[in-house]
Amino acid sequence: MVVGGRSDAAIARAGRLGDGWFGIWVSASRYGQAIAQMQEAAAAAGRPAPAWRNALNVWCGVGRGADAEVEAAGEIGELMLAAVA
Repeated sequence: MVVGGRSDAAIARAGRLGDGWFGIWVSASRYGQAIAQMQEAAAAAGRPAPAWRNALNVWCGVGRGADAEVEAAGEIGELMLAAVA
């Protein structure tokens, strides 16, 4: 079960009960913080770390040019890959 939500409560719930977290509308740094919070909540609940299945719904508007938007999405993508590794 993958738990969605942006609040600290939703992220903790994902750690206690879920197999992953589905984030939305968060920055790359907040995504990293949320993954750490989820892992901490799992450990506090005495859960062995599952094979996490995390996701991020990325909203992207093209305004400054496609190259700038691709670069911005790249940071999030790199963070997501690092969190899974």
